[in-house]
Amino acid sequence: MKKRSILALIFIMATTLNAAPDGEALAEQKCTPCHLVLEITPKKLKEMSAPPMWGVVKKVKSRYPTKEEGIAFIIDYTMNPAKEKMLFPDSTAERFGVMPSQKENLSDEELKAIAEYIYN
Repeated sequence: MKKRSILALIFIMATTLNAAPDGEALAEQKCTPCHLVLEITPKKLKEMSAPPMWGVVKKVKSRYPTKEEGIAFIIDYTMNPAKEKMLFPDSTAERFGVMPSQKENLSDEELKAIAEYIYN
């Protein structure tokens, strides 16, 4: 009995450790403090401190036609943002500034999951 319990626990731990991060949950947790991601309300529109995520995705998809290129851009920009890389007009940069790097806030796996979620 004890042996089965230990094996079951090992299986559960291995399954949990190998599970892919949930891009939607991560986007909600990590991105919504600045970007509008899910529900849009007048209050959220007034308080947002970055372009809404649907606008970001629209710009990414228009500049980078393949999913792979779009996700690569999102990952690169999130970790190494620069005004020269911005896909929005200068007025957007003037309103929101350049996004701060998220190197300290996201793991590579989390960022990949978020990028895939928001691109889709």
